[in-house]
Parts: sequence; structure tokens; C-alpha cells
Amino acid sequence: AAVGQLVAGVAHELNNPLTGVIGFSELLLRADLGPDAKESARWISEEARRAATIVQNLLSFARKQEVETARVDLNEVLATTLALKAYDLRASNIEVEKELASDLPEVMADVNQLRSVFLNLISNAQYSMTAAHDRGTLRVSSELVGERVRFAITDDGSGIEAASLSR
Repeated sequence: AAVGQLVAGVAHELNNPLTGVIGFSELLLRADLGPDAKESARWISEEARRAATIVQNLLSFARKQEVETARVDLNEVLATTLALKAYDLRASNIEVEKELASDLPEVMADVNQLRSVFLNLISNAQYSMTAAHDRGTLRVSSELVGERVRFAITDDGSGIEAASLSR
């Protein structure tokens, strides 16, 4: 209960500045700006919205709410997540290879939790590759295997330390 109260308090405190960042970035997107500034404003808006989603997930955790599942296009979630990280990956000299199956059925999932999982996997891969050799190749794939949808995110980084494999 104490952890839930702490998380809820932090989440509410983060919501106020995030609301300002989202609002002002939306105003910038409507302004007459050059293409580079417009793109920067778009990234600010998207990342602030992603942070707001994380805050909402924290609030859900604090309130012990159930997840909101709906029919989700896995490839679309993968593609939009990669778009959020595209600049960061390019800046880290990471090439992205996508092999997304076109025949996937929708899956039942909470899109925000799914996006968080993808972001964590991509960020971990990015860290591993930049730590290993300051560049890399990130491979993202999806496929239909029987009645199941499978995705894979692989990288050419250093891999998981032997001591951590059991976890």
C-alpha cells in the first residue's frame, strides 16, 4: 500500500509538467516552422505522450487496475515503436532490418504494455550494441506459427552475461 501511494504521488507530480510539454509541443506543431523544427516538435510531442502513457501505467499499478486488452495489430505496434526510436537508433549507428509478416491476425493485448515491452527490448539491444562496438544491426521480425503470432527482436551486441542467463 505504501509503495502504491508513493507511485501514485510521483505519477501525479509528473502529469503536471507533461501536460505542459504536450500542450506547448502541439502549439508548435500548428505554428509556421521549418521542416527541421516541425520534426523536432513532433518528436517532443510523441515522447511526451509516451511518458504520459508510462505515468498512466504507474497509476494503474498503484490502483491495481486491470489491463485494457483490445484487438491489436502487432506489426503496427512494432512499426510505431521503431518510429519512436528511429532517430535515436540512427544516432547510435544502428541499422534496423524489418521482416514483418503480412498475414498476421490481430492479437488481444494491452497496446501500451506491448509498446513498453518493445521499447525495453529495443533499448536493451541498443545499449548492448553501442557498448560492444558503437554500432550494430537490429533485426525485428514477426510471423504466424500455427495459430500463434511470434515476434523477435535480435541484435549483434555482446549478449547476456553468463551469470545473468539463469535469470
